[in-house]
Amino acid sequence: MALDALLRPLIDEYRGRAEYKRMAIRYVPSRLAIVTHVPYFQRIVRNLLSNAIRYSDAGDRILVGCRRAGGLCLAIADTGHGMTEAQTQRAFDAFQRFDPEGAIPDGFGLGLFSTRSLADALGLTVSLRSRHGRGTEFCLSLPATGGAPTELTA
Repeated sequence: MALDALLRPLIDEYRGRAEYKRMAIRYVPSRLAIVTHVPYFQRIVRNLLSNAIRYSDAGDRILVGCRRAGGLCLAIADTGHGMTEAQTQRAFDAFQRFDPEGAIPDGFGLGLFSTRSLADALGLTVSLRSRHGRGTEFCLSLPATGGAPTELTA
């Protein structure tokens, strides 16, 4: 399936949330095609976009696009709060909730846990780089196809 056909509606879906917080989402379109389980893939991207918006403030930016990083990577990067080294070590564990202001964070702390579980089910890897106070980048490995985009059928 064309990656752009999967990502563009999700970016549009989250653009309003970002604009409400006075943030910008920049999407770099891709001509890649991937073979994937569409609902799982969409849930992964939704979780990562939701976190980028949740842990960023007015004036911060989110960038979504593909790059080569020892393979293909769908990167979702923000200029938000970022995480400490200790937080990055536990980020994908169940029930981990981080609030940069020290308040009780919302949610159950299962978003990144489920993101990693779904990625594992798809045979993908999800990794992160973060600098406290500077932002976070998630990288989802992509299995690109060599041919033209095709839509999968059940």
